Amino acid sequence: MFQLIINRYKKKSFYWYKEVIESNGETLYD
Repeated sequence: MFQLIINRYKKKSFYWYKEVIESNGETLYD
């Protein structure tokens, strides 16, 4: 599941993914 999210949004940048982690996934629904 997590790997799929990483692959899908890798283009957005590592910092975006870092924000998702720190916000417990809330950024995913922005």
